[in-house]
Amino acid sequence: MLDSLGVLESSVVEYTGSPGDRKVSYRLKGKPVTLADVSIRPCGSADSCVEAATKALKLKSRKIYLRRNANQSAADVKQACSRPGFWTEVTEADRLTTDGGLEIVFSVLAFPFQRVLVDGAVVDSPAMTND
Repeated sequence: MLDSLGVLESSVVEYTGSPGDRKVSYRLKGKPVTLADVSIRPCGSADSCVEAATKALKLKSRKIYLRRNANQSAADVKQACSRPGFWTEVTEADRLTTDGGLEIVFSVLAFPFQRVLVDGAVVDSPAMTND
């Protein structure tokens, strides 16, 4: 059944143990997927970093998708959009196109840390990190 899906290059299913105590293992290798489009969608205060973040992407349209490049791209986008006093989050959304390509959108949300003002003065809180 797995081979009939059309998205796998190979699949191996192995069973061990007795019928009441089976262990099943899968080794699946997917077919290469070509990137149709890679984009960045800014939210909050992330508008100013889109150009720099786009240049930092390891994923490029019309290239083969590699998970390690996606992880590196997300990290590079976060670094390009991070700035002192702001929290930055990067998420990835993937969608297959009708012709078998892959569209990837990195959503970048950046917003300032909360500040507490007392009588017009900022009250410092413990140091916050942007991890």
